[in-house]
Amino acid sequence: GALMLANAAIACLESTTARYFMNTFDFTVGQVSLFYLFTSVPPCLMSGLAGPLANSFGARRVLGLGLALQGFFTLVGPKDVLGLEIASFVLLGAGMGVVD
Repeated sequence: GALMLANAAIACLESTTARYFMNTFDFTVGQVSLFYLFTSVPPCLMSGLAGPLANSFGARRVLGLGLALQGFFTLVGPKDVLGLEIASFVLLGAGMGVVD
């Protein structure tokens, strides 16, 4: 259930973010694609840490933390401050890595 909910939220976010960045920051399609690296690299790193964290703190706690990170940093954006968008995408990606 949690994985389905998390992935549904990401699917909704990804389908609207490109248009938002193109309208708000005048990004090109290529710049939007590069911006997605901020949310695709952290899951790769965090997925390797999720197992050891779950072994130390319990799987339910780690999953809850990942979902909280995803939810909170989805709510923080969208803003018209690029630095805040970058931080939101990095920490959203970290939450994705913990959940997945």
